[in-house]
Amino acid sequence: MSVERLRLADEAMRMEEYSKAHSMYEDIVNLYRHEFNRHQISIIIASMAKCSNHLQYYERAIQEATLALNEDATCVIALKQRATSFFKLKNYERAQIDIQDSIALARK
Repeated sequence: MSVERLRLADEAMRMEEYSKAHSMYEDIVNLYRHEFNRHQISIIIASMAKCSNHLQYYERAIQEATLALNEDATCVIALKQRATSFFKLKNYERAQIDIQDSIALARK
């Protein structure tokens, strides 16, 4: 059931239905957290941050990306989403730090 819900959330994201996708990802985390490992949860929460960025909820996206990184500090997707939010909020120094960290992780 959780895998099917995740597939549907991913499909909503691809269809650019960001509010719907965000809600679906949030439900998955809340209802099915026990079925996923920390890395997978991190990716799902990072997907929530991506939706928030598309919806221009940058502060929420920063919170979600940080939560994703608390689950798995190596989540490049979360770093990229947080960097995007910081950039949109004109916090270029923080954006640059997250981009540099994501590049370093991607090279590993």
